[in-house]
Amino acid sequence: MHQDSANLWEYIDFVKPQIEECLRKYLFSRRESVGEEISLAFEHALLFGSDRLRGILTLLAAELVGGRIEKVLPASASVEYIYASFVSLENLILGDEFYQREKFSDKASGRTFSVLICLDLLNSAYSLVFVNHRFEFEKALEAHGEVVECISALRKFAERIYEHKEIAAVNGELRNVFSTLLIRLSIRIGAILEGADYVQLNALSRFAENFSQAYLLSEQIIKQKRKDRILKKKLEETVREANRILVENFPPSQARSRLVQLTEYLMERKV
Repeated sequence: MHQDSANLWEYIDFVKPQIEECLRKYLFSRRESVGEEISLAFEHALLFGSDRLRGILTLLAAELVGGRIEKVLPASASVEYIYASFVSLENLILGDEFYQREKFSDKASGRTFSVLICLDLLNSAYSLVFVNHRFEFEKALEAHGEVVECISALRKFAERIYEHKEIAAVNGELRNVFSTLLIRLSIRIGAILEGADYVQLNALSRFAENFSQAYLLSEQIIKQKRKDRILKKKLEETVREANRILVENFPPSQARSRLVQLTEYLMERKV
């Protein structure tokens, strides 16, 4: 298979291993060696979000505006680091049995490792937008500003989750808000780094809003034992609106076709 296929699933099979290679490459590039416990904790953090949805959105947005995935692979790793960090922090606050396993010397040391690893993931995320864009400083700086804004929001959400950790409804609402912000970031930085103009960015922001809403609706439907027809109808309408924005604002291309397929998949997903 090659990246020239318009088929979404063939494309994912092609790019997902490249994203995961970047995740490990940039995470461990500053370390000659790490201990077993630290390595295990990093692997645990990186396993979250293994579908790599956010990284894939970064690549597709870059291609949609005429860019190349090779140039934005580091940026795709950046958004995956942020996602992994958020999920790890949330699990740590709410209680994750992983940190009580025998691989760690004790529960406290496991929690300490978790905090350090989340911080390291976030620190790694900041600089990756400059990789491959050192001579396109304005684009990289704009993308970096988006990353800074998202990470700042993450820290505030983590604090609020800690404050309301006994209230599941509040935690769910916070998770949804941050999920929306991260999907928006994932789409925008790929486009920004590859030269999207104001009109394209505006359209992609509207697409991201509808895509993230559709994603959250699909999660609600999956969790329900009985399917809610009203929710399903709302999901279908949101998917149509997201794809309408793509079709009306971007010319036909393989990237557009893949994004349309990915958005439509939200109506079918089971997990």
